[in-house]
Amino acid sequence: AMPSGTANADATAAILAAQAAFYEALSTGDVKMMSSVWVAEGTGALRPEVSQVVSQGGRLDKWEYCLQQSKIDWAASRAAGTMISSPDAIILEDDGRELYFSTCIEFPSGANGPSLLATQEWVRDETGAFKLSLHRTIPYSAGRGAGGLLRCDCRGCVALLAASDRKTWGGVFG
Repeated sequence: AMPSGTANADATAAILAAQAAFYEALSTGDVKMMSSVWVAEGTGALRPEVSQVVSQGGRLDKWEYCLQQSKIDWAASRAAGTMISSPDAIILEDDGRELYFSTCIEFPSGANGPSLLATQEWVRDETGAFKLSLHRTIPYSAGRGAGGLLRCDCRGCVALLAASDRKTWGGVFG
């Protein structure tokens, strides 16, 4: 049965706190924090949404690369100015299993850049803490410069681009 009342409110608050930790790690480039947000690799954490792109020749940019300032133009590309609005969380039930999701509108280059609809899927670890299982983004506003989709799991991100790929982040937000 679904949690109700205080239990549901507590779970929703915990999901939103975990989502905030993800965006803090993303916007500060904190690889250690980012690693702690994700479900541990080797626990069924490799998502088919990411693996399928890789198996068909797509490039997986590991989190260390995605967050490393020295390899990309950090301030110009994204992350350092990442902002979100309208964070929300929902708990659904499917065949007796609880499913945990969060959403927000992501502004990877600050308020004047492109906007993306971001969704996250969460799982509970052995301690009951919420761990990120899948992060996805899609362009949210036409003509705002977001040229592709991201799919991320504990390994890193793959980009499905509408234009030539210069680098995962530059191609999506450049």
